[in-house]
Amino acid sequence: MTCFIRYILLQVAGLRSQGMKLRHLESFLSQVDGFEAPKWGLEQYLTPPHLAARVLHCVASYDDLEGCAVADLGCGTGMLLAGAALMDCDETLSVGVDADPDALSTARGNLDKLELNFSLLQADIVVNNGLPFRRVISEGSNFDTVIMNPPFGTKNQGVDMLFVRRALAFAPIVYSLHKTSTRDFLMGCGAAGCGKHVQAEVIANMQFEIPATYSFHKQKSVNIDVDLFRFSRRNSEDMEEAITG
Repeated sequence: MTCFIRYILLQVAGLRSQGMKLRHLESFLSQVDGFEAPKWGLEQYLTPPHLAARVLHCVASYDDLEGCAVADLGCGTGMLLAGAALMDCDETLSVGVDADPDALSTARGNLDKLELNFSLLQADIVVNNGLPFRRVISEGSNFDTVIMNPPFGTKNQGVDMLFVRRALAFAPIVYSLHKTSTRDFLMGCGAAGCGKHVQAEVIANMQFEIPATYSFHKQKSVNIDVDLFRFSRRNSEDMEEAITG
């Protein structure tokens, strides 16, 4: 472990009981390694540390983080879940899920480097109506909160809403980043297609800086306006449609 990382770890340990300051959380998350070879088919982009820190502070302001069992669907290399762990979610009950074994390998390295204890599971929530995901995560697994940055649906249309439906099947509260340009569509579809059983609200508007990642990217970076949605179940009935819809 480098001296700098050790310094940050010690600093974080002293702040955990006091509440994590935004700049300290962002500094810590800057140590999270990104994708070695991002896959466009999965729309893989690293959530920037400053954006992740702000998302997590929003979640914490609703008391949906400290002491909670948290899941991140499409966790990539573990940015959001690492931050959730630092802000005192229940690491022993928290899980990162991703379909990509390469991303999970990097996430495992980040977990070890940052001395975090959440679990990582490989499962695809898209194929076969999410059956591989449900087989892996349904047995005895109920989470308090899902925090995620799903694919935007640029490559695979509708996959962003599919992630939300899957998440709502396993947690009563879901925080999810989506392009602001899709806000009206997402809200108009009855909380990601879950109808009257789910309430959706935009709790923050942020900018997602995406660096040139793929061969077709012509600019050095672009800023995308994104909304942080908070989805909450109105009741626990008829949520099977959130899994299979």
